[in-house]
Amino acid sequence: MKREVIAVIPAREGSKRLPNKNIKPFAGRPLVSWTLDFARSVGLFTRIILTTNSPEVSATADGSITLCPRPPELSHDHATLMEVIWWLIDHLNLPDDAIVALLMPTGPLRTQADLAACLERFRQTGEKHTVFTVGFNPQPPATLWLQEDGGELQPLMARKSQKDTRKQNHPATYFFNDLILLDSVANFRNRARDLFGPSPIGVLSPDDRSMPIDYPVQFDLAEYLFGRMENRHE
Repeated sequence: MKREVIAVIPAREGSKRLPNKNIKPFAGRPLVSWTLDFARSVGLFTRIILTTNSPEVSATADGSITLCPRPPELSHDHATLMEVIWWLIDHLNLPDDAIVALLMPTGPLRTQADLAACLERFRQTGEKHTVFTVGFNPQPPATLWLQEDGGELQPLMARKSQKDTRKQNHPATYFFNDLILLDSVANFRNRARDLFGPSPIGVLSPDDRSMPIDYPVQFDLAEYLFGRMENRHE
């Protein structure tokens, strides 16, 4: 029997930072539709699962999509993606040897090369570690501040770390850029883990594709960058 490689696309309704972002028109189409089309186009996935609590998002799915309406307890903004994945594993009885590729609708700048690189790295690790795409963080944590209610700023890290304000002198840091996250169902079953698992592996994406969409300005920038992509999915 062919081993399953499953795409999971979580598209919850109710974003507060960017309302209705999953169905907001992006390059002329609902944002989520680009991720659905990417999953269809790669010719790799044995199943494409869309999980949502939104009728509008559900309407973007066709017969090639396994639609899993999200239960109320996983539809609020405190529900974690890891809880959604555990529910899907149990609800659909997914086999332990299946590979799950988490594709966030907020990462429309992904390419097939990103997916291939993650799969190759996952296999190189013996499938023991979560693998996901990352972007370079231009602001080292040692240069960041927290703001209190009165407006006063407090260093995010110990003051000693902030004495050197030259960014190039601090270790490089990275963030999950919402493009692709891979792991096996067997690894995901661990109820003690978080989304990224222990000792995850990062696959670096170029700066012009590391634009996860959480805020309006990121939406606009991502749409601009998407329009410049030569290998964008049509």
